[in-house]
Amino acid sequence: MNPDTEKLMQQLEQPYEGAEMKSLYTAVVTVTPGQEEHARMSGHAESEDGLLALELAMPQELGGRGQGTNPEQLFAAGYAACFHGALALVARKMRVDASKATVTCRHSWQRSSRWWI
Repeated sequence: MNPDTEKLMQQLEQPYEGAEMKSLYTAVVTVTPGQEEHARMSGHAESEDGLLALELAMPQELGGRGQGTNPEQLFAAGYAACFHGALALVARKMRVDASKATVTCRHSWQRSSRWWI
């Protein structure tokens, strides 16, 4: 394990005694609409630090062109990464090797008679 990662893991294992939640990191991403004038259909997402920069597009399964990633893929990736982080911390505390563990997240866009969710 990278020494910086090792140090962070050790810090995260320590109990937090603060009275309020302590923000450790805040991600800032700006989304702008594309030619469809609706960022969900076509748009661009870019993080404040420039490390994330990608085109957004409605998936073909929903009638879009599918020429970019979509918010559902980004949500699934973020959720899976966070869950894997929690898994790694618990495994470490229990002295279980989870270095080859993977997490797959399936995120669905669903519709009921009243709502899109």
